[in-house]
Amino acid sequence: MRAILITFVLCVFATQPANAWLCPQLSQDKQFTDADIVVSALVLNTELARDHSKNHWGHRFVETDFLVKRTWKGQASNEIRVKHPPEGTAFGINFAYGENVVLFANGSGDRFSTSYCAGDLNGADPEFVEPVLHFLATKENHRVYEFEVTE
Repeated sequence: MRAILITFVLCVFATQPANAWLCPQLSQDKQFTDADIVVSALVLNTELARDHSKNHWGHRFVETDFLVKRTWKGQASNEIRVKHPPEGTAFGINFAYGENVVLFANGSGDRFSTSYCAGDLNGADPEFVEPVLHFLATKENHRVYEFEVTE
């Protein structure tokens, strides 16, 4: 019986990201209210953090540049840079070049940060979560801004 339980626990944790169990499970409402900005954006570039900052385990943070297409909450310019732990490290998240994502971040001006613990909507495809974001934004009386992206 003990071996079956251990196997079950290992299977459950093996199917989730390595640090998923360390993050609190946040409701969609909580994810939205905890973030300073919520945007739909295009991933432009990711590079090592310019300030060489590291997390508690010595892993260097990365910074990702985004082209903001729609702002659901907060104020963000049309291009923003967000610092976060890289995928494969504690609370790390990956944003792939050219991907359209929903971003939940904290900060202001030109200093934003995020992590895996911002919630399960962070990094999601905007097409799938747009109805939820629209509901949350109107519920809290946030203005939704949309930018036209031209090439």
